[in-house]
Amino acid sequence: MSFVYGAMLWGAVAVAAPVVIHLLMRPRPRREFLPTLRFLRNLHQRHFARLRWKHVLLLALRIVAVLLIVLLLARPFGEKWGGAWQKDPVAMVVVLDSSASMGYRHQGRTVLQQGQQTAADIVESLPPGSEAAVWTTSPQVAAESFLPDCRLAAQHVRDALVGQDDAPLGPALTGAAAMLRDRQDAGGEILLLTDLTKQAFRGMSPFAAGPSVRLSVIDVGVRQAANAALSPPRVESDAVAPGSEVSVRSMLSSEHLGGAMRLQLSVAGRAVERRSVDLQPGQPARLRFTPRADREGVLLGKLSLQNDDPLPADNVRYFTADVSPPAEVLMVAASDGVNQTAFLLGAAVAPPMPGLTGAWRRRIIRPEQLTPRALERTGLVVLADAPALTAGQWKSLEEACREGLGVWGIPGEAMQPASWNSPEAQRILPAKLERIETLASPQALASPDTNRPMFQPFAPGPDANPPLTDVRAERRFAVESLASDAEAALTYADGAPAILTRRLGAGEVVLWNLSPVRGWSNLAQRSGQFVVLAQRTARLLTGLGEGTRQFAPGEMIELPLPRGMRHPDATLQSAGDAQPGPVTFALRQIPRRSIRLAPRAVGNYILTLREGLKTVHMGFSVNTPAGESDLRRLTPEELHALFPDGVSILSAAGDLPRRNERAVRRMDFTAPLFLMLLAVLLAEAFLANRFHRTVRTEEEENTNVANEGE
Repeated sequence: MSFVYGAMLWGAVAVAAPVVIHLLMRPRPRREFLPTLRFLRNLHQRHFARLRWKHVLLLALRIVAVLLIVLLLARPFGEKWGGAWQKDPVAMVVVLDSSASMGYRHQGRTVLQQGQQTAADIVESLPPGSEAAVWTTSPQVAAESFLPDCRLAAQHVRDALVGQDDAPLGPALTGAAAMLRDRQDAGGEILLLTDLTKQAFRGMSPFAAGPSVRLSVIDVGVRQAANAALSPPRVESDAVAPGSEVSVRSMLSSEHLGGAMRLQLSVAGRAVERRSVDLQPGQPARLRFTPRADREGVLLGKLSLQNDDPLPADNVRYFTADVSPPAEVLMVAASDGVNQTAFLLGAAVAPPMPGLTGAWRRRIIRPEQLTPRALERTGLVVLADAPALTAGQWKSLEEACREGLGVWGIPGEAMQPASWNSPEAQRILPAKLERIETLASPQALASPDTNRPMFQPFAPGPDANPPLTDVRAERRFAVESLASDAEAALTYADGAPAILTRRLGAGEVVLWNLSPVRGWSNLAQRSGQFVVLAQRTARLLTGLGEGTRQFAPGEMIELPLPRGMRHPDATLQSAGDAQPGPVTFALRQIPRRSIRLAPRAVGNYILTLREGLKTVHMGFSVNTPAGESDLRRLTPEELHALFPDGVSILSAAGDLPRRNERAVRRMDFTAPLFLMLLAVLLAEAFLANRFHRTVRTEEEENTNVANEGE
């Protein structure tokens, strides 16, 4: 038996109180002057002999009551399992936390390796007739059935390897408990091998294994883990033109380590930059690298920490960028020399600067030049205050958009509502536009939702751009009605739509009810907002979003098919250090014309799509999640909250002989002790009441006897 509050047992000293009170309050003989001793002797024999045993019984009951109160305050609990556990066959499910943090090296081995031998010894020491199952979390491999050969199960425990993802333990523990509850026989145990990091138990509710299931934890974590970690890199653009720079940002941090940290940036397996960073414990260091994309293809980059570090999973980070000629942006305008909307947007999206190669190459055409052949060679069509399009042109735009073309509309003075509101146009545009409104006073934009990729650059922070709320419109269009599948991504302060979006097949349509032309708004005069918002819109419509090619191991990746491809042959090849050479994955198309895959190994990947004479290369990276760098451990209070029924914590060495001596499920004795205390108090009250009644009755009888004698 054990006690939650063992110090309360010192209260047992209070049992002396009833004894002292009994000695102080015991009845003392009275001196009586009587003519004869006959009645006094009779009183002594009949009274004191009868009550002596009642005094002793009351004293015993009061001592027992004090002891029960002390035990209730100490909260005793006992063990559910007895010696029969070592004799009867049992069913055991071993849950191995094989996430990336278990690769932490301590005393020459990973913490997973340090606990594997102990777990295997426990499985092999199970009584004859026992069964065992092994469940790993990274990768998430559920135990399908119990193995009758415990030696084979122990070998599975020894063969487990450290994974690269951050699968939580909650689903594995729930599945293990369900396996044991499904068995007909009573008695079972879950043996959990983990480092007890908070990241491993994230999102987990209080766990109840069941009345017949025992839970033991082999704790292999390091109390003061020292680790320096690189965060997954953030590439500002995953598609760049040859000869341009690729901006890569990351962060180096550590809670306990400091000093000079050596970093190396490699591109295509060749070191291009080495840097030393003075790291202060608890103060992250921001990193920015700008490697140059020399040739077309997929740029394969790697950022690595060269210092010795106990957790290698977060010392190497991968990134990719597709290097290809600038995508053509086709601007449809009334005149290629006079249209201010086309001029301003062209300067913002593809500035005509000598020697500068951007992500886009603009071309301005008149409405009559918008043909299906022209649409085949472009990735984005901008209707820059285009006056009118024919029904056939609107239909061609719709077909191209469903294949993945981006369409961007900015109406203005030259726009003809009859054409833009025609049935053919409304099959692609997000809304109908009625008339031009001249506002009595300039109307400001409302605060955007910075969770949307279009407005992420305007999120608050040290590197934030000027707020969009500084932009004010003097003129705008009255929006008559929105399409059922359209939404207002940004509104004015009065609620009127400012930017509308609509998904159409594999493509997307964006309609700006916000002209940059002077007299319509001050957007073009505020370059900090105009250039960023224009380039951001163009990136999203052409598929060059920020950070869209960074994934975690096992995460489902969805990559859109390039325009013009319907049933390409797909080849996936890993270019990382962990798995060089081609890697075969199950690739399948889904209704949204995408390819889905879920690689588990970290590194850089190249997806090659071939159909006819067309070949497209797409790169992406898989990195260990940043959460696995968080080695903070659960506190005893958090551990008790997760396992309210109790848990046995074993160390990786030396606890095997004492395993069956530890409490796993607490048997709380509070209720029976309280009932016993209640019974003792009732008995004490009853006897005390009878005692006083007996004393009073006998005194009256003695008085009567004395009176009769007189």
